[in-house]
Amino acid sequence: MPTPTSRTLKLLRDEKKVVNIVEYWNSFTRQRKDLFGFIDIIALDLETKKTWGVQCTSTSNMSARVKKICTECTEYSLAWLKSGNHIEVIGWAKKAVGKGKRLTWQPTRRVLTLEDVDV
Repeated sequence: MPTPTSRTLKLLRDEKKVVNIVEYWNSFTRQRKDLFGFIDIIALDLETKKTWGVQCTSTSNMSARVKKICTECTEYSLAWLKSGNHIEVIGWAKKAVGKGKRLTWQPTRRVLTLEDVDV
């Protein structure tokens, strides 16, 4: 079964972005660790010259991830944004698409700005 990370990698590659996973598994603590506590994927958009820090999750967990970025990871997320980079949270859920009401994985996307983080 594809993970939110694998779905996001495909989505971003389809958008012609250069992507790489930056989260890792810490075998000692048995936990996944994100870059700066909130970035799963770095995406380089060569067309717009933008660098994106992307958090991948399920749609139902998006608000919790946004809250974490804006509260627990404030120092790093502010530094990331003030350095000219961008943050996007991409959540995945199965949704009915088209007349046949077939369920397919669909992304919900939210871009975070300095105004979101610096409250």
